[in-house]
Amino acid sequence: MSFVWNHDEHVHTLLEEIYDVLKSVKRHQLTISNEQCRTVNRAVDILGKMIEKQNKLIEEIKISSHMQQIRYEATLNILAEQQRQTIEFLQKQVKESFINIS
Repeated sequence: MSFVWNHDEHVHTLLEEIYDVLKSVKRHQLTISNEQCRTVNRAVDILGKMIEKQNKLIEEIKISSHMQQIRYEATLNILAEQQRQTIEFLQKQVKESFINIS
């Protein structure tokens, strides 16, 4: 009977050790899982901030581009008006320079 008792005690001790190992593994896995979650959350936060900055930069570029387009169009309008005035002036000069013989 003592053999069975020693055997049962040995099995019980082994089961306790296996239980402790499994408990330790579970704790370790939870720690790793929690750390992985924190790491992913940090990465998502960083990526979110990068996207926000890019959105702001894109908006600034759009506004700048629109302002440049307006300046370009204004410059073209000024040049067109100057050309129109120059042509009118030259036409007037030509008319006044030549004597019309009727």
